[in-house]
Amino acid sequence: MKKLTIYMEKCIGCHSCELACSSQKEGIFKPSVSRIQVIEDLTRSITINNCQFCEGNVCVEVCPREAITIDSDNWRVLVDSDKCIGCGICVEECPHKSIKLHPQTDIALICDRCDGSPACAQACTEGAICWEDEA
Repeated sequence: MKKLTIYMEKCIGCHSCELACSSQKEGIFKPSVSRIQVIEDLTRSITINNCQFCEGNVCVEVCPREAITIDSDNWRVLVDSDKCIGCGICVEECPHKSIKLHPQTDIALICDRCDGSPACAQACTEGAICWEDEA
């Protein structure tokens, strides 16, 4: 089984992961629709924020339309865009703050690991995001 691993000490804040994600998922280079987020604060401290596939799966539990499901065989959280009503409850309740709503459609955006070939890991030249075997 593989998982997405983030090595924050290697991140240089180039945002290539966001661009690769938005290109893969939306067909455009637009970080606002990326499923991964690079956050830089005023002290230049950088955080990469993506779905942690956490225990309890809060997003699944709070979704009133059952639009969010878990594919535990492939470590993916999936959003059914036909069921999602853009209420934002999952965004509010995500303990890692890694869910956001699409700016045009209000559909929940959650990393699904690009079906086993994460574009963010392929684009990261510094090795800060890696698709590697689970330890």
